[in-house]
Amino acid sequence: MARWPCLSPSNRIGTLDSRFGITRAEFARAMQEAGRTWETAAGHKLFEPDSRGSLVINLAYDRRQEMTQRVIAGAQFHRRKIESGGCAESQAAATSRPVPYA
Repeated sequence: MARWPCLSPSNRIGTLDSRFGITRAEFARAMQEAGRTWETAAGHKLFEPDSRGSLVINLAYDRRQEMTQRVIAGAQFHRRKIESGGCAESQAAATSRPVPYA
């Protein structure tokens, strides 16, 4: 792949909220994997990890992530109930709380 320095800012991990349940090493691997996917599509190097990088990537946990986690948890609950032969709709109605849309 050709190197395009003006399009390859060095990057580093900044803030990593522990509520994501991921370590810095796991996040670094995920960034590398995602970077390779983008670089393959672009046909050139896009990301350059560097502990002093100018592009700081932060994982901030806010109400949007909390909402996403609730949606995922609800979907997993329904899938388990369906797979176990339980009635997902009645069980969910009995135990669910309204989830505000942000």
